[in-house]
Amino acid sequence: MSQFILVYAPANFKDIKVFTPKRSIAVMSQILQDNNVDTTIYDFGIPEAIQYCSDDTTNKCIGKNDTKEHKIGLWLSRLLGSGKPKKDIRNSYLRWIYQNIKISSHTVCILFWIENREDLIVARILADEIRKEEAQNKIHIIGAGPYINHTGPYVITNIPEFNGILINHSEISILPLWEHLAFGKDLHSVPNYVYLEGNEIRIGPVNRLLTLDDLPTPSYDNYDALQKGGKLNIFTLEQVRDGRFGYSEPYTLKHYISASPENLLEEIGKLKEKYGTWTFHIEGEMANPSDVQSLSLALLKSPHFITYSRNFHCLNIQGDWVHSLHLSGCRAVSVNVPTGSQRLLSKYYGIMRTISSLETAISAFVASHFFTTIQCSYPCPEEDRHTFAETLRFVKRIKPDSVQVAPVYLLPDSMWWENMDSFNFNVNPTEYIEWLAGEQNSAKYLQWKPFDLSTMIDEIIKLDITPQTDALMGIITHVLQVSKEQKFFRNFFEKVLLEGDADSLQGMVSQFNNQLKKRIREEEWNVRKYDFKAVAN
Repeated sequence: MSQFILVYAPANFKDIKVFTPKRSIAVMSQILQDNNVDTTIYDFGIPEAIQYCSDDTTNKCIGKNDTKEHKIGLWLSRLLGSGKPKKDIRNSYLRWIYQNIKISSHTVCILFWIENREDLIVARILADEIRKEEAQNKIHIIGAGPYINHTGPYVITNIPEFNGILINHSEISILPLWEHLAFGKDLHSVPNYVYLEGNEIRIGPVNRLLTLDDLPTPSYDNYDALQKGGKLNIFTLEQVRDGRFGYSEPYTLKHYISASPENLLEEIGKLKEKYGTWTFHIEGEMANPSDVQSLSLALLKSPHFITYSRNFHCLNIQGDWVHSLHLSGCRAVSVNVPTGSQRLLSKYYGIMRTISSLETAISAFVASHFFTTIQCSYPCPEEDRHTFAETLRFVKRIKPDSVQVAPVYLLPDSMWWENMDSFNFNVNPTEYIEWLAGEQNSAKYLQWKPFDLSTMIDEIIKLDITPQTDALMGIITHVLQVSKEQKFFRNFFEKVLLEGDADSLQGMVSQFNNQLKKRIREEEWNVRKYDFKAVAN
Protein backbone atom coordinates (compact mmCIF):
# COMPACT_ATOMS: atom_id res chain seq x y z
CA MET A 1 0.00 0.00 0.00
CA SER A 2 1.26 3.49 -0.86
CA GLN A 3 1.90 5.90 1.97
CA PHE A 4 1.29 9.63 2.52
CA ILE A 5 3.33 11.34 5.29
CA LEU A 6 2.39 14.60 7.04
CA VAL A 7 5.16 16.38 8.98
CA TYR A 8 5.12 19.28 11.43
CA ALA A 9 8.63 20.30 12.51
CA PRO A 10 8.33 23.62 14.39
CA ALA A 11 11.30 25.95 14.62
CA ASN A 12 9.87 28.00 17.49
CA PHE A 13 9.32 26.15 20.76
CA LYS A 14 8.30 29.03 22.97
CA ASP A 15 4.71 29.02 21.77
CA ILE A 16 2.58 26.62 23.84
CA LYS A 17 0.54 25.79 20.73
CA VAL A 18 3.21 23.41 19.47
CA PHE A 19 2.25 21.04 22.29
CA THR A 20 -1.38 20.75 21.17
CA PRO A 21 -2.68 18.63 18.26
CA LYS A 22 -2.80 20.33 14.86
CA ARG A 23 -6.39 20.07 13.65
CA SER A 24 -5.67 20.90 9.99
CA ILE A 25 -3.15 18.08 9.77
CA ALA A 26 -5.59 15.71 11.44
CA VAL A 27 -8.36 16.72 9.01
CA MET A 28 -6.17 16.09 5.95
CA SER A 29 -5.15 12.76 7.42
CA GLN A 30 -8.80 11.88 8.03
CA ILE A 31 -9.70 12.66 4.42
CA LEU A 32 -6.97 10.32 3.21
CA GLN A 33 -7.90 7.63 5.75
CA ASP A 34 -11.54 7.76 4.70
CA ASN A 35 -10.34 7.01 1.17
CA ASN A 36 -8.21 4.03 2.27
CA VAL A 37 -4.86 5.80 1.97
CA ASP A 38 -2.15 4.75 4.43
CA THR A 39 -1.36 7.96 6.32
CA THR A 40 1.23 8.78 8.99
CA ILE A 41 1.54 12.00 11.03
CA TYR A 42 4.91 13.06 12.45
CA ASP A 43 4.37 16.00 14.81
CA PHE A 44 7.64 17.06 16.43
CA GLY A 45 6.07 19.78 18.59
CA ILE A 46 6.42 17.51 21.62
CA PRO A 47 8.33 17.72 24.92
CA GLU A 48 11.08 15.40 23.70
CA ALA A 49 12.15 18.01 21.14
CA ILE A 50 13.10 20.48 23.87
CA GLN A 51 16.28 18.58 24.68
CA TYR A 52 17.53 19.47 21.22
CA CYS A 53 16.24 23.02 20.91
CA SER A 54 15.42 26.00 23.02
CA ASP A 55 14.30 29.40 21.88
CA ASP A 56 15.75 32.90 21.71
CA THR A 57 14.59 36.11 20.09
CA THR A 58 15.87 35.03 16.69
CA ASN A 59 14.10 31.63 16.81
CA LYS A 60 17.36 29.77 16.30
CA CYS A 61 17.75 26.25 17.60
CA ILE A 62 20.44 25.81 20.23
CA GLY A 63 22.01 22.44 20.96
CA LYS A 64 21.77 21.36 24.59
CA ASN A 65 24.94 19.33 25.00
CA ASP A 66 27.35 20.20 22.22
CA THR A 67 30.18 18.35 23.98
CA LYS A 68 28.26 15.08 23.72
CA GLU A 69 27.68 15.38 19.99
CA HIS A 70 29.61 13.10 17.68
CA LYS A 71 31.83 14.60 15.05
CA ILE A 72 29.92 16.06 12.16
CA GLY A 73 29.44 13.43 9.49
CA LEU A 74 28.95 13.64 5.76
CA TRP A 75 25.22 14.35 6.07
CA LEU A 76 25.73 17.27 8.47
CA SER A 77 28.63 18.65 6.49
CA ARG A 78 26.44 18.83 3.40
CA LEU A 79 23.60 20.24 5.47
CA LEU A 80 25.52 23.09 7.04
CA GLY A 81 28.09 23.66 4.34
CA SER A 82 26.09 26.19 2.33
CA GLY A 83 25.87 29.89 3.00
CA LYS A 84 22.10 29.77 3.44
CA PRO A 85 20.31 30.21 6.78
CA LYS A 86 20.48 26.43 7.10
CA LYS A 87 23.71 26.81 9.06
CA ASP A 88 21.84 28.77 11.73
CA ILE A 89 19.97 25.64 12.81
CA ARG A 90 21.93 23.21 14.95
CA ASN A 91 22.49 19.64 13.88
CA SER A 92 20.98 17.73 16.78
CA TYR A 93 17.36 18.73 16.24
CA LEU A 94 17.45 18.19 12.49
CA ARG A 95 19.16 14.83 12.80
CA TRP A 96 16.59 13.73 15.37
CA ILE A 97 13.70 14.70 13.08
CA TYR A 98 15.26 13.07 10.04
CA GLN A 99 15.90 9.81 11.89
CA ASN A 100 12.34 9.68 13.20
CA ILE A 101 10.57 10.16 9.87
CA LYS A 102 10.13 6.55 8.76
CA ILE A 103 10.31 6.66 4.97
CA SER A 104 9.79 3.40 3.13
CA SER A 105 9.62 2.19 -0.43
CA HIS A 106 5.84 2.71 -0.18
CA THR A 107 6.15 6.44 0.64
CA VAL A 108 4.78 8.45 -2.26
CA CYS A 109 4.31 11.95 -0.84
CA ILE A 110 5.52 14.00 2.15
CA LEU A 111 3.71 17.20 3.18
CA PHE A 112 5.43 19.71 5.48
CA TRP A 113 3.09 21.92 7.53
CA ILE A 114 4.61 25.42 7.70
CA GLU A 115 3.49 28.19 10.03
CA ASN A 116 6.32 30.75 9.73
CA ARG A 117 9.49 31.52 7.82
CA GLU A 118 11.66 29.55 10.26
CA ASP A 119 9.47 26.47 9.77
CA LEU A 120 10.01 26.81 6.02
CA ILE A 121 13.79 26.91 6.51
CA VAL A 122 13.65 23.70 8.56
CA ALA A 123 11.37 22.04 6.02
CA ARG A 124 13.67 22.98 3.13
CA ILE A 125 16.69 21.47 4.89
CA LEU A 126 14.84 18.23 5.60
CA ALA A 127 13.36 18.07 2.09
CA ASP A 128 16.81 18.57 0.57
CA GLU A 129 18.24 15.69 2.57
CA ILE A 130 15.29 13.42 1.80
CA ARG A 131 15.83 14.06 -1.90
CA LYS A 132 19.48 13.10 -1.65
CA GLU A 133 18.99 9.99 0.46
CA GLU A 134 15.76 8.76 -1.15
CA ALA A 135 16.54 9.63 -4.78
CA GLN A 136 15.53 6.20 -6.01
CA ASN A 137 12.01 6.55 -4.54
CA LYS A 138 11.22 9.82 -6.33
CA ILE A 139 9.12 11.06 -3.40
CA HIS A 140 6.80 14.00 -4.07
CA ILE A 141 7.47 16.74 -1.45
CA ILE A 142 5.04 19.62 -0.89
CA GLY A 143 4.42 22.45 1.57
CA ALA A 144 1.20 23.80 3.09
CA GLY A 145 0.07 25.87 6.04
CA PRO A 146 -0.64 29.44 7.17
CA TYR A 147 2.73 30.84 6.07
CA ILE A 148 2.37 29.40 2.58
CA ASN A 149 -1.11 30.92 2.37
CA HIS A 150 0.25 34.35 3.23
CA THR A 151 3.24 34.29 0.89
CA GLY A 152 1.18 32.87 -1.96
CA PRO A 153 2.51 31.24 -5.10
CA TYR A 154 5.51 33.54 -5.45
CA VAL A 155 7.86 31.59 -3.16
CA ILE A 156 7.63 28.44 -5.31
CA THR A 157 10.35 29.82 -7.61
CA ASN A 158 12.81 29.88 -4.68
CA ILE A 159 12.15 26.54 -2.99
CA PRO A 160 13.58 23.94 -5.40
CA GLU A 161 13.41 21.28 -2.68
CA PHE A 162 9.61 21.19 -3.08
CA ASN A 163 7.59 19.83 -6.00
CA GLY A 164 4.80 22.25 -5.19
CA ILE A 165 2.77 24.00 -2.50
CA LEU A 166 -0.89 24.08 -1.47
CA ILE A 167 -2.52 27.47 -0.93
CA ASN A 168 -5.89 28.47 0.51
CA HIS A 169 -7.89 25.45 1.73
CA SER A 170 -5.37 22.62 1.48
CA GLU A 171 -7.95 20.05 2.62
CA ILE A 172 -9.71 20.44 -0.74
CA SER A 173 -6.47 19.63 -2.54
CA ILE A 174 -5.17 16.66 -0.60
CA LEU A 175 -7.24 13.85 -2.17
CA PRO A 176 -7.01 15.10 -5.81
CA LEU A 177 -3.24 15.43 -5.37
CA TRP A 178 -3.06 11.88 -4.08
CA GLU A 179 -5.13 10.66 -7.01
CA HIS A 180 -2.68 12.38 -9.36
CA LEU A 181 0.31 10.72 -7.71
CA ALA A 182 -1.24 7.27 -7.31
CA PHE A 183 -3.45 7.00 -10.37
CA GLY A 184 -2.15 9.58 -12.84
CA LYS A 185 -4.98 12.11 -12.52
CA ASP A 186 -4.32 15.30 -14.49
CA LEU A 187 -2.05 17.59 -12.41
CA HIS A 188 -3.61 20.73 -13.89
CA SER A 189 -6.95 19.81 -12.30
CA VAL A 190 -5.63 19.60 -8.71
CA PRO A 191 -7.23 22.59 -6.92
CA ASN A 192 -5.13 25.16 -5.06
CA TYR A 193 -1.90 23.43 -6.12
CA VAL A 194 1.04 25.62 -7.16
CA TYR A 195 4.01 24.21 -9.07
CA LEU A 196 6.59 25.13 -11.68
CA GLU A 197 6.27 23.97 -15.26
CA GLY A 198 9.41 25.02 -17.05
CA ASN A 199 9.96 28.53 -15.74
CA GLU A 200 6.27 29.29 -15.41
CA ILE A 201 4.24 29.26 -12.19
CA ARG A 202 1.15 27.07 -12.58
CA ILE A 203 -1.87 27.17 -10.28
CA GLY A 204 -4.67 24.62 -10.34
CA PRO A 205 -8.33 25.68 -10.05
CA VAL A 206 -8.64 28.06 -7.09
CA ASN A 207 -11.40 26.46 -5.03
CA ARG A 208 -12.79 27.39 -1.64
CA LEU A 209 -14.95 25.73 0.95
CA LEU A 210 -18.56 26.85 1.23
CA THR A 211 -18.82 25.75 4.85
CA LEU A 212 -16.46 24.14 7.34
CA ASP A 213 -19.12 21.50 7.89
CA ASP A 214 -17.98 20.01 4.57
CA LEU A 215 -14.77 18.85 6.25
CA PRO A 216 -14.76 15.60 8.24
CA THR A 217 -14.42 15.60 12.00
CA PRO A 218 -10.92 14.30 12.71
CA SER A 219 -10.61 11.23 14.92
CA TYR A 220 -6.85 11.74 15.55
CA ASP A 221 -6.50 7.95 15.40
CA ASN A 222 -3.11 8.01 13.68
CA TYR A 223 -1.83 11.11 15.47
CA ASP A 224 1.02 9.25 17.13
CA ALA A 225 2.30 12.15 19.27
CA LEU A 226 -1.18 12.52 20.77
CA GLN A 227 -1.73 8.79 21.32
CA LYS A 228 1.59 8.51 23.18
CA GLY A 229 0.75 11.39 25.52
CA GLY A 230 3.17 13.86 23.98
CA LYS A 231 0.51 16.51 23.37
CA LEU A 232 -1.72 18.52 25.68
CA ASN A 233 -5.34 17.38 25.36
CA ILE A 234 -6.51 20.80 24.24
CA PHE A 235 -8.26 20.43 20.90
CA THR A 236 -8.90 23.16 18.38
CA LEU A 237 -12.46 23.72 17.16
CA GLU A 238 -12.59 25.68 13.95
CA GLN A 239 -15.67 27.92 14.07
CA VAL A 240 -14.71 30.50 11.45
CA ARG A 241 -12.12 30.66 8.69
CA ASP A 242 -11.16 33.54 6.47
CA GLY A 243 -12.41 32.47 3.06
CA ARG A 244 -10.26 34.80 0.96
CA PHE A 245 -8.68 33.48 -2.19
CA GLY A 246 -5.17 33.41 -0.92
CA TYR A 247 -2.79 35.91 0.50
CA SER A 248 -3.80 39.42 1.41
CA GLU A 249 -2.79 41.98 3.98
CA PRO A 250 -3.21 41.03 7.62
CA TYR A 251 -5.80 42.68 9.85
CA THR A 252 -8.28 43.16 7.01
CA LEU A 253 -11.48 41.19 7.36
CA LYS A 254 -12.54 39.30 4.25
CA HIS A 255 -15.38 36.94 3.43
CA TYR A 256 -15.79 34.24 6.03
CA ILE A 257 -16.87 30.63 6.01
CA SER A 258 -18.05 29.02 9.21
CA ALA A 259 -19.06 25.81 10.93
CA SER A 260 -22.54 25.37 12.35
CA PRO A 261 -22.90 25.24 16.16
CA GLU A 262 -24.45 21.76 15.75
CA ASN A 263 -21.31 20.49 14.01
CA LEU A 264 -19.07 21.98 16.70
CA LEU A 265 -21.14 20.44 19.49
CA GLU A 266 -20.94 17.05 17.80
CA GLU A 267 -17.16 17.33 17.58
CA ILE A 268 -16.95 18.39 21.23
CA GLY A 269 -18.95 15.34 22.27
CA LYS A 270 -16.76 12.93 20.34
CA LEU A 271 -13.52 14.40 21.67
CA LYS A 272 -14.76 14.49 25.27
CA GLU A 273 -15.80 10.85 25.12
CA LYS A 274 -12.68 9.59 23.39
CA TYR A 275 -9.96 11.63 25.11
CA GLY A 276 -11.54 12.58 28.44
CA THR A 277 -11.00 16.27 27.78
CA TRP A 278 -13.10 19.38 28.21
CA THR A 279 -10.52 21.96 27.12
CA PHE A 280 -10.68 23.54 23.68
CA HIS A 281 -9.50 26.48 21.64
CA ILE A 282 -12.07 28.13 19.35
CA GLU A 283 -10.18 29.14 16.23
CA GLY A 284 -11.19 31.92 13.89
CA GLU A 285 -11.66 35.66 14.33
CA MET A 286 -15.38 36.34 14.31
CA ALA A 287 -16.99 38.14 11.39
CA ASN A 288 -19.93 39.45 13.41
CA PRO A 289 -21.43 39.31 16.92
CA SER A 290 -24.09 36.77 15.98
CA ASP A 291 -21.41 34.08 15.49
CA VAL A 292 -20.16 34.60 19.02
CA GLN A 293 -23.60 34.65 20.57
CA SER A 294 -24.92 31.66 18.61
CA LEU A 295 -22.13 29.36 19.80
CA SER A 296 -22.38 30.67 23.38
CA LEU A 297 -26.12 30.01 23.43
CA ALA A 298 -25.68 26.57 21.87
CA LEU A 299 -23.13 25.64 24.55
CA LEU A 300 -25.43 26.85 27.32
CA LYS A 301 -28.29 24.71 25.98
CA SER A 302 -26.10 21.65 25.39
CA PRO A 303 -25.14 18.96 27.93
CA HIS A 304 -21.47 19.82 27.38
CA PHE A 305 -19.63 21.93 29.89
CA ILE A 306 -16.30 22.97 28.42
CA THR A 307 -13.49 25.39 29.19
CA TYR A 308 -12.22 27.20 26.14
CA SER A 309 -10.19 30.08 24.78
CA ARG A 310 -10.84 32.07 21.62
CA ASN A 311 -9.48 34.80 19.31
CA PHE A 312 -10.94 38.19 18.45
CA HIS A 313 -9.99 40.84 15.95
CA CYS A 314 -9.98 44.40 17.27
CA LEU A 315 -12.73 45.34 14.82
CA ASN A 316 -15.34 43.13 16.46
CA ILE A 317 -14.41 42.69 20.13
CA GLN A 318 -17.29 43.82 22.35
CA GLY A 319 -17.19 44.20 26.11
CA ASP A 320 -20.84 43.22 26.49
CA TRP A 321 -19.95 39.68 25.35
CA VAL A 322 -18.26 39.04 28.70
CA HIS A 323 -21.33 37.57 30.41
CA SER A 324 -22.38 35.09 27.70
CA LEU A 325 -18.84 33.96 26.98
CA HIS A 326 -18.07 33.38 30.64
CA LEU A 327 -21.29 31.44 31.25
CA SER A 328 -20.59 29.22 28.24
CA GLY A 329 -17.14 28.29 29.55
CA CYS A 330 -14.72 30.79 28.00
CA ARG A 331 -11.81 31.50 30.32
CA ALA A 332 -9.19 33.05 28.03
CA VAL A 333 -9.28 35.47 25.10
CA SER A 334 -6.70 36.69 22.62
CA VAL A 335 -7.35 40.02 20.90
CA ASN A 336 -5.53 41.13 17.77
CA VAL A 337 -4.75 44.82 18.36
CA PRO A 338 -1.86 45.78 16.08
CA THR A 339 -1.06 49.11 17.75
CA GLY A 340 -2.07 51.54 20.46
CA SER A 341 -1.55 54.48 18.11
CA GLN A 342 -4.76 55.92 16.70
CA ARG A 343 -2.90 57.30 13.69
CA LEU A 344 -1.32 53.96 12.78
CA LEU A 345 -4.51 52.03 13.48
CA SER A 346 -6.47 53.98 10.87
CA LYS A 347 -3.83 55.07 8.35
CA TYR A 348 -1.43 52.14 8.30
CA TYR A 349 -3.64 49.21 9.30
CA GLY A 350 -6.85 50.53 7.78
CA ILE A 351 -8.93 49.88 10.93
CA MET A 352 -11.64 52.42 11.65
CA ARG A 353 -12.13 52.02 15.37
CA THR A 354 -11.08 54.21 18.28
CA ILE A 355 -8.40 53.19 20.72
CA SER A 356 -10.64 54.28 23.62
CA SER A 357 -13.42 51.89 22.53
CA LEU A 358 -10.89 49.05 22.35
CA GLU A 359 -9.63 49.91 25.81
CA THR A 360 -13.17 49.80 27.19
CA ALA A 361 -14.00 46.46 25.55
CA ILE A 362 -10.79 44.64 26.47
CA SER A 363 -10.80 46.05 30.02
CA ALA A 364 -14.18 44.37 30.52
CA PHE A 365 -12.55 40.97 29.98
CA VAL A 366 -9.57 41.80 32.20
CA ALA A 367 -11.85 43.02 35.00
CA SER A 368 -13.91 39.83 34.75
CA HIS A 369 -10.78 37.72 35.32
CA PHE A 370 -10.43 36.28 31.84
CA PHE A 371 -6.87 35.38 30.96
CA THR A 372 -6.37 38.13 28.39
CA THR A 373 -3.71 38.26 25.70
CA ILE A 374 -3.13 41.08 23.22
CA GLN A 375 -1.47 40.36 19.87
CA CYS A 376 0.54 43.43 18.98
CA SER A 377 2.37 44.19 15.71
CA TYR A 378 5.69 45.92 16.26
CA PRO A 379 7.58 47.42 14.60
CA CYS A 380 6.17 48.62 11.28
CA PRO A 381 7.91 50.92 8.77
CA GLU A 382 5.94 53.96 9.98
CA GLU A 383 6.78 53.42 13.64
CA ASP A 384 8.30 56.29 15.60
CA ARG A 385 8.93 57.08 19.24
CA HIS A 386 5.48 58.59 19.63
CA THR A 387 3.63 55.51 18.32
CA PHE A 388 5.89 53.33 20.48
CA ALA A 389 4.88 55.31 23.57
CA GLU A 390 1.20 55.21 22.59
CA THR A 391 1.21 51.42 22.32
CA LEU A 392 2.91 51.08 25.70
CA ARG A 393 0.42 53.49 27.25
CA PHE A 394 -2.46 51.43 25.82
CA VAL A 395 -1.02 48.21 27.25
CA LYS A 396 -0.33 49.83 30.61
CA ARG A 397 -3.93 51.05 30.93
CA ILE A 398 -5.45 47.67 30.09
CA LYS A 399 -2.87 45.56 31.96
CA PRO A 400 -3.52 42.23 30.17
CA ASP A 401 -1.94 38.98 31.32
CA SER A 402 0.22 38.75 28.24
CA VAL A 403 1.25 40.69 25.15
CA GLN A 404 2.42 38.78 22.07
CA VAL A 405 4.66 40.93 19.91
CA ALA A 406 5.36 40.13 16.26
CA PRO A 407 6.95 42.33 13.58
CA VAL A 408 5.01 43.44 10.53
CA TYR A 409 5.37 41.25 7.45
CA LEU A 410 5.09 42.68 3.96
CA LEU A 411 2.99 40.12 2.08
CA PRO A 412 2.76 39.73 -1.71
CA ASP A 413 -0.48 40.96 -3.31
CA SER A 414 -1.41 42.97 -0.24
CA MET A 415 -2.40 46.63 -0.21
CA TRP A 416 1.02 47.32 1.30
CA TRP A 417 2.72 45.41 -1.51
CA GLU A 418 0.90 47.44 -4.15
CA ASN A 419 1.76 50.73 -2.40
CA MET A 420 5.22 50.11 -0.93
CA ASP A 421 6.44 53.69 -1.17
CA SER A 422 3.32 55.09 0.48
CA PHE A 423 3.88 52.86 3.49
CA ASN A 424 7.67 53.35 3.65
CA PHE A 425 8.58 49.80 2.62
CA ASN A 426 11.98 50.30 1.04
CA VAL A 427 12.65 46.80 -0.31
CA ASN A 428 13.59 45.11 -3.55
CA PRO A 429 10.58 42.86 -4.35
CA THR A 430 12.67 40.09 -5.90
CA GLU A 431 15.11 39.95 -3.00
CA TYR A 432 12.29 40.16 -0.49
CA ILE A 433 10.47 37.17 -1.99
CA GLU A 434 13.74 35.23 -1.83
CA TRP A 435 13.92 36.15 1.87
CA LEU A 436 10.31 35.06 2.43
CA ALA A 437 11.29 31.72 0.88
CA GLY A 438 14.01 31.30 3.51
CA GLU A 439 17.06 32.60 1.69
CA GLN A 440 19.66 34.54 3.61
CA ASN A 441 19.83 38.28 3.08
CA SER A 442 21.86 40.96 4.80
CA ALA A 443 18.83 43.24 5.04
CA LYS A 444 16.94 43.06 8.35
CA TYR A 445 13.51 43.22 6.83
CA LEU A 446 11.59 42.98 10.10
CA GLN A 447 13.57 45.65 11.94
CA TRP A 448 12.16 48.83 10.44
CA LYS A 449 14.19 51.98 11.18
CA PRO A 450 15.96 51.87 14.57
CA PHE A 451 13.30 49.67 16.20
CA ASP A 452 13.37 45.93 16.77
CA LEU A 453 11.21 43.39 18.56
CA SER A 454 13.19 43.35 21.81
CA THR A 455 12.63 47.09 22.36
CA MET A 456 8.90 46.57 22.90
CA ILE A 457 9.29 43.27 24.75
CA ASP A 458 11.72 44.79 27.27
CA GLU A 459 9.25 47.55 28.08
CA ILE A 460 6.38 45.07 28.47
CA ILE A 461 8.43 43.09 30.99
CA LYS A 462 9.00 46.31 32.97
CA LEU A 463 5.21 46.62 33.24
CA ASP A 464 5.16 43.19 34.95
CA ILE A 465 3.29 41.69 31.98
CA THR A 466 4.30 38.34 30.55
CA PRO A 467 5.50 38.61 26.93
CA GLN A 468 4.78 36.13 24.16
CA THR A 469 2.41 33.86 26.14
CA ASP A 470 -0.51 32.40 24.22
CA ALA A 471 -4.09 32.51 25.51
CA LEU A 472 -3.94 28.73 25.86
CA MET A 473 -1.80 29.30 28.92
CA GLY A 474 -4.95 30.64 30.57
CA ILE A 475 -6.68 27.31 29.97
CA ILE A 476 -3.72 25.40 31.37
CA THR A 477 -3.49 27.47 34.56
CA HIS A 478 -7.27 27.17 34.99
CA VAL A 479 -7.22 23.37 34.73
CA LEU A 480 -4.23 23.06 37.06
CA GLN A 481 -5.95 25.46 39.50
CA VAL A 482 -3.14 27.97 39.36
CA SER A 483 -4.58 31.41 40.04
CA LYS A 484 -3.69 33.91 37.38
CA GLU A 485 -2.01 36.19 39.91
CA GLN A 486 0.55 33.44 40.58
CA LYS A 487 3.33 33.35 38.02
CA PHE A 488 4.91 30.16 39.30
CA PHE A 489 3.58 27.97 36.53
CA ARG A 490 4.46 30.37 33.75
CA ASN A 491 7.93 30.86 35.24
CA PHE A 492 8.29 27.08 35.47
CA PHE A 493 7.27 26.69 31.85
CA GLU A 494 9.79 29.32 30.72
CA LYS A 495 12.49 27.68 32.80
CA VAL A 496 12.08 24.18 31.37
CA LEU A 497 12.04 25.61 27.85
CA LEU A 498 15.22 27.60 28.37
CA GLU A 499 16.99 24.67 30.02
CA GLY A 500 15.76 22.13 27.49
CA ASP A 501 14.33 19.99 30.31
CA ALA A 502 12.32 17.41 28.35
CA ASP A 503 11.47 15.29 31.42
CA SER A 504 9.97 18.19 33.35
CA LEU A 505 7.98 19.30 30.34
CA GLN A 506 6.68 15.79 29.72
CA GLY A 507 5.68 15.69 33.39
CA MET A 508 3.73 18.91 32.94
CA VAL A 509 1.90 17.49 29.91
CA SER A 510 1.06 14.27 31.80
CA GLN A 511 -0.09 16.19 34.87
CA PHE A 512 -2.38 18.35 32.76
CA ASN A 513 -3.95 15.42 30.90
CA ASN A 514 -4.47 13.46 34.12
CA GLN A 515 -5.97 16.46 35.90
CA LEU A 516 -8.54 16.78 33.12
CA LYS A 517 -9.99 13.39 33.97
CA LYS A 518 -10.15 14.22 37.67
CA ARG A 519 -11.85 17.58 37.25
CA ILE A 520 -14.22 16.81 34.39
CA ARG A 521 -17.23 16.64 36.77
CA GLU A 522 -16.14 19.32 39.25
CA GLU A 523 -17.56 22.28 37.33
CA GLU A 524 -21.21 21.77 36.43
CA TRP A 525 -23.88 24.04 35.06
CA ASN A 526 -24.82 25.56 38.42
CA VAL A 527 -21.27 26.80 39.12
CA ARG A 528 -20.46 28.27 35.72
CA LYS A 529 -20.57 31.80 37.09
CA TYR A 530 -18.78 31.22 40.39
CA ASP A 531 -16.03 33.74 39.63
CA PHE A 532 -17.98 36.07 37.33
CA LYS A 533 -18.01 39.77 38.12
CA ALA A 534 -20.45 42.04 36.33
CA VAL A 535 -18.84 44.90 34.50
CA ALA A 536 -20.61 48.14 33.63
CA ASN A 537 -19.88 49.23 30.08
